[in-house]
Order: sequence, then structure tokens, then C-alpha cells
Amino acid sequence: MRADALDADGVDRYPAREIAGALGVPAKELPGMQMLADVGPGDRLTYWRLP
Repeated sequence: MRADALDADGVDRYPAREIAGALGVPAKELPGMQMLADVGPGDRLTYWRLP
């Protein structure tokens, strides 16, 4: 997965397995799915959740 934001300096990448585990869904269901996350230490996204 890649994550970007209007105020970001670049694009960060996150393992699909990590996000799928946090959301409780199979990784194959992630494409096209909208999700939210908080910005944590080191500007990494954390606390992945569905809207």
C-alpha cells in the first residue's frame, strides 16, 4: 500500500499484510477500500481503521 497526503513531502509505503491485520480483513480485499489512519511517531501511519 502507498499512502500520500497533500502536505506530505513524499509517498510512504506500508505492507498490505500490516494494514489488513489492523483492519481485520484479508489483504486481497484492500484494493479500492477506503481507510483512515492516524499519524504516529516518525510520521508513520498507525491505528488503521475503516471510515
